[in-house]
Amino acid sequence: MPPGRTVKTENRLQSRWRGTTADHVVGLAWSPDGKRFAAAAVSGPITIFDAGLGTVVATLSGHGFGTTSVVWKPSGEALFTAGQDGHVRVWDTTLWQERANGHPATSMFLHLPADIGATMHMAAVGVDRSSEPVRSFGTFTDDLHKLADWFSACGVTT
Repeated sequence: MPPGRTVKTENRLQSRWRGTTADHVVGLAWSPDGKRFAAAAVSGPITIFDAGLGTVVATLSGHGFGTTSVVWKPSGEALFTAGQDGHVRVWDTTLWQERANGHPATSMFLHLPADIGATMHMAAVGVDRSSEPVRSFGTFTDDLHKLADWFSACGVTT
């Protein structure tokens, strides 16, 4: 340290509140309005917190074998969760009740008004099925339809 400089030893971060979840958190998502957030525990339950007060708004049962991710519908009226059980659940954020539950490949999820994913999906088929066996697709609904169409064209049925 240069001569004449002092080091502040005080903590500049101050805790406003503390909350607990059922287990360590593996997924976290802020509501679109920033007033709440959902914390998914590795053991399954999802805890919804009031971001300003730190109070628990709701606790959702989550997924068997653990919840892996959470994402809010852009309007804030639904929360989507995915889990190790291979299912996607849709939660009503007014009543905090489950609206839908199923495998993402079922028809009930083909026209959902939200997209779950990061920035891209990578897909691969055998080299005997396509001249371009590895492709990337975006995460919006249109992109997922293109992915499904490509799999169909390559003869993938499961």
